[in-house]
Amino acid sequence: MSITDKFENLKFRLMVVERLRLLKRMYSYKELSKVTGVPETVLCRYVKGSILPSLEQAERIWKSRDKILD
Repeated sequence: MSITDKFENLKFRLMVVERLRLLKRMYSYKELSKVTGVPETVLCRYVKGSILPSLEQAERIWKSRDKILD
């Protein structure tokens, strides 16, 4: 994986976390967990910045965003 690919990967993962932070203002962890399939405790760790989602997890969360906004 090139440096550019690594950078884009990290940038996407950070963007997903930022989106979760915004959604957390409107929804509970329980609601977000139901839609994303990610445990509440893990979502909390993402939002608080303790950990970053893997690329695969970030892609799943990103794809679930339409369900959240419905």
